[in-house]
Amino acid sequence: MKRGSLTGHAIALPAHPALARSPARDAAAPPAPDPGWAGRAFPALLAAAVSLPLLVLVASGALSWQEAWRQARADTLHTADASAEYIGRVLDGQRMLVQRVDDLLRGRSDADIRRDERPLHEELQRLLAGLSDEVTTLVIDRNGYALVAADQFPAPTEPFTDRAYYQALSRPDAPATHVSPVFARRVKGTLVFTVGVRRSATGNAVPAGSFDGLVIVAVVTRELGAGLTNLLSGPDDHTGVVRDDGEVLAGTRGFSAPPPPLPEGPVRQGLARGVAREVLLVPAEADRPERLVAVRRVAGWPVHALASRPRTSVVRDWRAQMVPQLAVGLPASALLALLAGLMWRQQAALGRAYRGLEARVAERTAALAASEAEFRATFDASVIGKAQAELGSLRFVRVNQLFCDITGFSADELTSGMGMLDLLLPEWGEAAPAQRLEALMRDGTHHAEEKVRHKDGHTIWAHLSIGLIRDDAGHPVRAIAAVQDITERKQAEERQALLAREVDHRGKNALAVVQAALRLTPKHDALAYATAIEGRVAALARAHTLLARARWRGTELYALIAGELAAFLVGGAGGPQVRLQGPAVSVPAVLTQPLSMAVHELATNAIKHGALSTRGGALVVSWTVVNTMLRLDWWENGGPSTPVPPTRRGFGSRLLQATIGQQLGGRLALEWLPEGLHCEIEVPLARPGQAEAEEI
Repeated sequence: MKRGSLTGHAIALPAHPALARSPARDAAAPPAPDPGWAGRAFPALLAAAVSLPLLVLVASGALSWQEAWRQARADTLHTADASAEYIGRVLDGQRMLVQRVDDLLRGRSDADIRRDERPLHEELQRLLAGLSDEVTTLVIDRNGYALVAADQFPAPTEPFTDRAYYQALSRPDAPATHVSPVFARRVKGTLVFTVGVRRSATGNAVPAGSFDGLVIVAVVTRELGAGLTNLLSGPDDHTGVVRDDGEVLAGTRGFSAPPPPLPEGPVRQGLARGVAREVLLVPAEADRPERLVAVRRVAGWPVHALASRPRTSVVRDWRAQMVPQLAVGLPASALLALLAGLMWRQQAALGRAYRGLEARVAERTAALAASEAEFRATFDASVIGKAQAELGSLRFVRVNQLFCDITGFSADELTSGMGMLDLLLPEWGEAAPAQRLEALMRDGTHHAEEKVRHKDGHTIWAHLSIGLIRDDAGHPVRAIAAVQDITERKQAEERQALLAREVDHRGKNALAVVQAALRLTPKHDALAYATAIEGRVAALARAHTLLARARWRGTELYALIAGELAAFLVGGAGGPQVRLQGPAVSVPAVLTQPLSMAVHELATNAIKHGALSTRGGALVVSWTVVNTMLRLDWWENGGPSTPVPPTRRGFGSRLLQATIGQQLGGRLALEWLPEGLHCEIEVPLARPGQAEAEEI
């Protein structure tokens, strides 16, 4: 804790014996007095006074330089984090699209696909409805020839064996999902890179696990770079995405031809080390200045987001900070030098005038009056609340206006019998004033952060410093106090501590939910188990991201639900349709993660068994708020017929009942109608009755 300090000003008047005047004494000039150590040190003090502002200006420039670089590092890292989040969402969407195409062709042989190429081509166009015209998908057989394409009918006849995605996915060690380098499309010449997977469960008679073709989706580098432009923090910043091997995929500056890989340097070395999140200083190159580059891995993908800021931008920001300081500091230093010169000349004049007693006394008297006026001005106009009190009773004898503003009492009220203990007694306990005074006399000072009673009855936090004013003999004669109102700082510290506790609790709660999902999810099918766990953890992560963006004050209900159903909000003709309707509702932080898990379970069930599992299915999610009760209706229509409720409760059903009924203190009703599932959820928007530690 920093403690305030009290600065006092004292002027000592030496005693002067009576001087006998005589003609001989008047005739002879008195000898020049010894200036003493203060007089000899005066030139050095003047030089120090003149140079001190310049030194302060230099120190300020150095600190501003460090702050400019620190801020640049923080900005580039923030941009890289945001870019990685955005790129991850784009690639996740492309992977979902590829998997939907693979599911569409599941069980079909190459011959079946070529026979039904036109309806399959139209189906692929419906899957891409609402996306950019440049985005396309392509299905290729094991020999490298196209089976069906979304943007061309009939499919192209030339082989694709020379493409990097075919060569990578046809190898025995092919990755589950492949991201290709940038290349120009053969027909339109658009620069794209692809996200591709091997075909699974084909109708061809091939051994299990063998390569039997692939499905790719083209990502337009220009559109991805345009989306990254919205995330830049500064006008000279640049962000992009590269593969782990240094191949550049997209950037905010764009390019007209497939770009070369990143040159050898700190960034390539960082990618080789597997850097997850780091800021690097890249030396100047032939066509680019020295710059900061933030590297951020995109979760779940073999790519990194890069954000850079050139040194010239950092220097420009530093100069912008220094111009106001120089505009004030340099004239002030020049004025101080002028004043120092004047003081030097005045000191010489005072030395010459020192021979006359009357002139010296007059000068000292004037100096004393000026000092008293300066003290009054300094005391009354101080930016710190100040008060003087009697030593024995600590009753106020003088206060400035700021002290009155802090305590709420007028100067007349404070100096009409009130004392320091009247304001501080509630926090000083039952100790007698004499004991407190004895401690003050012994230590000489008192520094603390105290609660001070305001006139209207409320309590404020104040930084209090009490010291003693002593006479020439060193005896204490009066107490002086300095008070600063620190209520806002204390409240800010409390809010920060509360936010830290909330983040800590949410983290523990999220880990507990993941642990429960790992323990309770059925494990008879490894792929289903991994998919279920991945989906539930992803739902929890999305809720965590929404909470972090809102600084743990809650999140919008629409954003929470849309995050789970993003892939179905825009559908083509005949495809799954999702419609969300309801007023703007802010969900408290304590409800966000549980409600997100509940919506995820409903969405998962709809995709696997309900309305979203068929092309003609539809889902309507609506909500209303009455008083503090949120009611959410989940209507499915057009899915597989469910004439009777399921006879077995899975983990999802148990999780829904535990989340809505037990954890959130709400009501859950499931109704299996012939046209689809109807789920009605009611939860209170106020904090549930359970303690925070019992949420899970």
